[in-house]
Amino acid sequence: MPPSRPPGFTLIELIASLAIVTALAVLLLPAASNIRKSAQSATTLNNLRQLAGAAAAHARENDNRYFGNSLDSPKYWLREFWPYAYPDRAYPAPNFSAADSGEVFRGTIFHTPLLEKKPIYGGQPRSFGYNYPLEEKSGKNLRYSLLIRNASKVALFGDTRTSGSWTPAQVNARHKNSVHVAFLDQHVELVPLSSIPTSKDAVFWSGASE
Repeated sequence: MPPSRPPGFTLIELIASLAIVTALAVLLLPAASNIRKSAQSATTLNNLRQLAGAAAAHARENDNRYFGNSLDSPKYWLREFWPYAYPDRAYPAPNFSAADSGEVFRGTIFHTPLLEKKPIYGGQPRSFGYNYPLEEKSGKNLRYSLLIRNASKVALFGDTRTSGSWTPAQVNARHKNSVHVAFLDQHVELVPLSSIPTSKDAVFWSGASE
């Protein structure tokens, strides 16, 4: 009668098991990363939807104007819309600096979890920018009623690079070569980068009639 084998793995079985586990990890890690980024993308769209809602609430209290005050710096629109999103919380960045756009607003609708962790394009990364060509065209006096016909086609906020003033040059494709965008009618989309016009005169940017 052959001697019984002691319990446990042989060296060959252990090596084979480790190889299988390693192969599974190699296959599953990209999938886990994609799932995480998709969840972060969903959070980003939800934050933009709420941000557009806060901007609309501001407009309703300011004669249908989105940009009632001078917004020549990103700190102004952040501060102006903050109370409509967080009426019981003090504005966290009274002395706004570029670095604030990452950490100070983390966990709020003014932040995207997809924000780059290191400087990009020669500057400090920021989450969202407001549609500066639209505000510029309206002379800081944008009336929602004038644009209602094209509201679903006109951007209000979107993924930016390093500036809170969002322009074609600041468009940032953060997820699957696409950009998270909130529109004037408060709907949000993940828009392919190739579908975003490069001209500031396009409906997407200026709200011009087609």
